Amino acid sequence: MNKKIVLGLGILLSLGFLTGCGEKSEQENKIADLENELNTKNSEIVKMSDENKKLSAENRNLKNVAEELKQEEKRVQELENRLEQAQKENKELQSENKKQNYIQNDTASTTPATKSSVSNQNAKVETKTIQSNSNKVYANSKSKIYHVKGGQFYNEMSDSENLVVFNSPQEAEAAGYRISKK
Repeated sequence: MNKKIVLGLGILLSLGFLTGCGEKSEQENKIADLENELNTKNSEIVKMSDENKKLSAENRNLKNVAEELKQEEKRVQELENRLEQAQKENKELQSENKKQNYIQNDTASTTPATKSSVSNQNAKVETKTIQSNSNKVYANSKSKIYHVKGGQFYNEMSDSENLVVFNSPQEAEAAGYRISKK
């Protein structure tokens, strides 16, 4: 009976030893798996850290670009303001130029001009006075209405940016304009 107990104990010890060895092996495998997983995660962390550095550098660059764009936007706004001012001044100058041209044309057409001709027969100098037509009419190019001298809006039209000057009412009507009712 002692032999049976010793043999049973031996079998139990063998089984226990084998079972214990198997457990260590599983634990070692789990540890190895965890170490592999840890190494993988560490690699991912390093990659993410590198990516974070790249994104931080890109973010700084984008902030610099944004600041440059703000400064450029200010410059563009300043240029637009200057352009708008120049356009206003140009419009004023054109209006003034139109007035000056009209005054010059009106003065030139109302000033008597002389024409000389030499007669071959008796070598006399004959002088003729050419009178201009004082029937100038002012018209508005947008409304297609013309105003005659003495009319209510005749003088006001000389300041209009839509001013069109005709030599006669007939010329204005031929161009498709109608006379002012006032």
